[in-house]
Amino acid sequence: MARQTWIRRSGIVASLVLALWGCGEYIAPATKLTINPNADSGAYYPAIYVDNNDLRHYAWAECQAGNGCDLIYTRMRGSSELLRQTITITNSTASLVYPSLTADNTGTIHLAYLSNQPVPARGDSTYRYYAVNVSPDGSTVSQAVDLQGESINSSLISPIAVRNNDGSSIGVLYTMLDSNQQTLVYRQIMPSLSQPVAIETVASNIILTQPRISIDANNTIHVVYGKRSPIVPPRNKQGGDPTLDEIRYAHGTLIGMTARTIDSYTSASASIPFVYDLTLTDKAYVTYIKHPSVTLRGIPTDSLRSHNATDNLTSDLVLPSVLEPWNIGEISTVSSGSGRPTVYFVGTNNTFSDAFAFDVWQYDAQASAGINLSNTPNQYENNLTSSRFHALDLVAWQTDSFGSSGCTTQIVSYRSDTEQTNVAEQFLNPLGCTPSVLQISTGDEVAAGVWISVARNDPTLNVPATAFNSYGTFLPIARR
Repeated sequence: MARQTWIRRSGIVASLVLALWGCGEYIAPATKLTINPNADSGAYYPAIYVDNNDLRHYAWAECQAGNGCDLIYTRMRGSSELLRQTITITNSTASLVYPSLTADNTGTIHLAYLSNQPVPARGDSTYRYYAVNVSPDGSTVSQAVDLQGESINSSLISPIAVRNNDGSSIGVLYTMLDSNQQTLVYRQIMPSLSQPVAIETVASNIILTQPRISIDANNTIHVVYGKRSPIVPPRNKQGGDPTLDEIRYAHGTLIGMTARTIDSYTSASASIPFVYDLTLTDKAYVTYIKHPSVTLRGIPTDSLRSHNATDNLTSDLVLPSVLEPWNIGEISTVSSGSGRPTVYFVGTNNTFSDAFAFDVWQYDAQASAGINLSNTPNQYENNLTSSRFHALDLVAWQTDSFGSSGCTTQIVSYRSDTEQTNVAEQFLNPLGCTPSVLQISTGDEVAAGVWISVARNDPTLNVPATAFNSYGTFLPIARR
């Protein structure tokens, strides 16, 4: 089917019932994962990793009112849960949150997380980083390793566990505090625990945020992150605090890292408007939004850009000016192995009367335009994620719509070869939209997603949910 640029089109919505789709390919319906009955505050921060043997590994935080949060690790094959481990801490009021997991070449799972522990003397909390590993058979969880890192409320960075290409090395990206300074660091945890490698050190009034990390085939570490610095005078005419916002890129090895600014702009927004993604093809690419940028027509609009970090070259990804102003909130990119990655983004423009009705778009490099993947003028798309699987792109996002009865959420996926969308789950939360962290992961012949849903018998209680199928995410993919 030929693509038509700038024409909104409806996706082909698949049924949520169990179905077979030719050639024995199997779509699993969305499965709500069981949580501890004592977890009366629900589940949060789900993470997923599908290994090379198509075993699906999950982690999430389960919280109990007044008693903090434990981490749950589980693994599944098909629709069966094979085992479950609970990771706790002796401080009953502490919360273990923001898990990130990956696997090494022995099948050992490495899980990094934040421990949020109240500090009554300071009147706040300290966020410290830890890592554990789970044996290949899942029977043993190691003692937690204190990574000697700490994060602060204004610059909270979730740990990122990352592996190199062959799984012979595992590391964690996180922050460290020292006196009035904070440092973004990378630390190898397997095959041995290295010293932290500093990426950048800044004063405590400067915010380092939203890092992305990847390791290439030569074991070079690539990181992109945001840096927000205050500008004097401290208050501007609009009543906001002006800041210098920089998109920073760093690369190096365990010996040392070199960082530089890709782009910068001033802002008076209380939120941190960094939007970018890091992709490794034959080169390192950072796709990002510079906002606002004033065009030839004099309209402030978000500018979509691609930075070839290997050659230090930046180019504009042109969007039609007739649809300005653009407001782009998320980017997710997919590598096909070489050249500039495929770019997906969540954004809105002047075709909508509702400034919060975001759509999902794919950037069309040949036409210097965009392809609208959704048809939701009254809905808000968010939590965009994507991955390459065999010879096609898998993209997933969350769609929220608001009504008198609460927030209706759909978990939607898209496959690039058939240009089809599919709803994996739809649910209603009467208290408002569910704070989800949607992730997808791909193995050899299985891809899967995880997100936060609501319990069947209590629509106000958050629980993890997952969907998978052989040869694709949520929709079947022909066997290759």
